[in-house]
Amino acid sequence: MQTVLLREQGWGASLRAWWDRFQRHGGSVLRHLTLPRMSNAALLLTEYALRRTELDAGPVVIKIEPTNFCNFRCPGCRTGTGEDTGPKGMVDFENFKKMVDRMSRYVFKVILYMWGEPFINKNIFKMIEYASKKNLSVQISTNMNVFRPEIDAPKLVDSGLEHMIVALDGVSQEIYKIYRVGGQVQKVIQNVEAIVAERQKQKKRFPFIELQFIVFPHNRHEVPQVRELALRLGVDRLTFIQSQTRDEAMVREGKPVQPDKCSALWLMACFNWNGSFSPCCDSVDDSFGNTLEEDFDLLWNSEKIIKSRSLHTQRPIVGGPPTKCSRCRIYRGYVTFLPREKPAPLVQIGDQRALQAAGEAEAQLKGSGTED
Repeated sequence: MQTVLLREQGWGASLRAWWDRFQRHGGSVLRHLTLPRMSNAALLLTEYALRRTELDAGPVVIKIEPTNFCNFRCPGCRTGTGEDTGPKGMVDFENFKKMVDRMSRYVFKVILYMWGEPFINKNIFKMIEYASKKNLSVQISTNMNVFRPEIDAPKLVDSGLEHMIVALDGVSQEIYKIYRVGGQVQKVIQNVEAIVAERQKQKKRFPFIELQFIVFPHNRHEVPQVRELALRLGVDRLTFIQSQTRDEAMVREGKPVQPDKCSALWLMACFNWNGSFSPCCDSVDDSFGNTLEEDFDLLWNSEKIIKSRSLHTQRPIVGGPPTKCSRCRIYRGYVTFLPREKPAPLVQIGDQRALQAAGEAEAQLKGSGTED
């Protein structure tokens, strides 16, 4: 098992950060390499190095949001706090296929999560399987509370999923529920055990399973225990993330922060469940157009995204359409997982599994008298 610590030096493009990116994505590139994708990637990296703002190459990674519903209300998440005030929904499977088909010629990886719990979407296994059959690497991140181990573990291993990130910010229920409000840590453990066992049963390498532990003051003492748990479960990787980056801490202290150069504007495209396009998951509330209604080639080089890319060059464009990239909290040092305002109420949606999980979480909260 590999153990890594992310963001200990902020979000900068340090050698360690680049090496971690290579470890995470390099295998996906090699496993899913085709001549068109290789040609596109080479051109894109050249354009990125030259800081071209109008691109001939397409992105190499895309994010598609299965849903922005969640059965948790984590206090550091825009969904959990109610900060996300956009329309709620789930991506239609046919629309998902359209987005994948348009991108599969030059994209290596599809990431299936944004600001909701992916397993709430009842078509998630079909989506993974479809993208896998397009020779794409598929990655997902989950709280592992909306999952039926007897039924879903075989389907997940069969689906072709390559990389699964599992949020586990505590080993005991008392500590886990402080941040993962509405969740049950034992469900996470049992579901991971089922997936590891099924993977061994089918004699498969994938999905690669990564436990992700956000280190807060309240759970820091459980770090040794989560290491032991990760070894016992047989996961492939344990990742520790600091809840507050160095840059964010400097901003709080009134110290100057030098923004880094954003690579997402060149390398990645994110799509909300309804097809709305944005450069990264932090700008999903600032639409750059809709790929289901407009030609993505035009959106990829629209006036708005060209201006956004220019902010990371020597010649930033003054004026033009407003863009959230000019007040980005990632590359200006404001990223934090620390609690924000009052969490949003648990969602009530039509999916039966999500309804059940939400109901159990509400009952647990009422029983404990917890208000946050």
